[in-house]
Amino acid sequence: YALVDESETWEMLDEANRKDWKKFYDALKLLYPGCDGNRHYTRNDLENLCSEQLHIPICTCNNFGLYYQSFLKISKFLITQKKLTELKSNKMFLEGIHETANASIRRCLEIKLLDHHPDEQYPMAEVYAAAVFLLPRTAAVDGNHISSSRATIHNCTTTGGWVLTCVLNQGAKVIVMLQSVQRSLRGVPLCSDYQMTMESVNTSSDQTLGVMENFLINFGTRDMLFQVQIVPVTAFDILLGRPFFMLTSCKTADLPNRDQDIMLTDANNRKIIQIP
Repeated sequence: YALVDESETWEMLDEANRKDWKKFYDALKLLYPGCDGNRHYTRNDLENLCSEQLHIPICTCNNFGLYYQSFLKISKFLITQKKLTELKSNKMFLEGIHETANASIRRCLEIKLLDHHPDEQYPMAEVYAAAVFLLPRTAAVDGNHISSSRATIHNCTTTGGWVLTCVLNQGAKVIVMLQSVQRSLRGVPLCSDYQMTMESVNTSSDQTLGVMENFLINFGTRDMLFQVQIVPVTAFDILLGRPFFMLTSCKTADLPNRDQDIMLTDANNRKIIQIP
């Protein structure tokens, strides 16, 4: 029911005295510009969503689900209004996923869809299935597991001068690296004699490929050496678990704007470095 003031305005419409509901409905919409829904979302809204999401690591199914819901709501509206094609929507969806998860999803799709033409876009449904298959459901777990968290350290210098992005997770008991990243570090040996069983958040178990001993990483304080387990498929380049937190006395601070500051302490000189 309309408020009294509004109902009086409605009654003043010429169409109110007729028995044609459609004309009365159209006349009502003229009183409320924008209510017809033709401009709820624009292409700019979708492009801005993808641009922002591109810089946010997707480390769990929950992270991915939030992006998927936001993208689907805007893209479906634009497609209905014939302002966006399915092909363009598929392209933008995958391109909006953070580079680390994006690379893992693409590798998974290349293996799964062997006859997919490289010039064609992957359907959103296939990207969704690959992401759900690869990503852990949650980051809040215990034990020897492969997981992730929102905090990341960009531009970490590693052995050979390579610059990588590291994901932090205090719940993981080990440090983990993606196999393709390890292979790109040419000349860094992998000791396959030291394999271990990793338990993921969905309780499935996977065997690591081995360990890189005394792997050098520099976070801006000094060179630090870590023992890094290698896994074939995961959603990050490097995951820094408890050994990293213990060695650096790492602390994270959540900010009101949803950013995080990371504070590391050099064990030798007690120098503190803050990483935004």
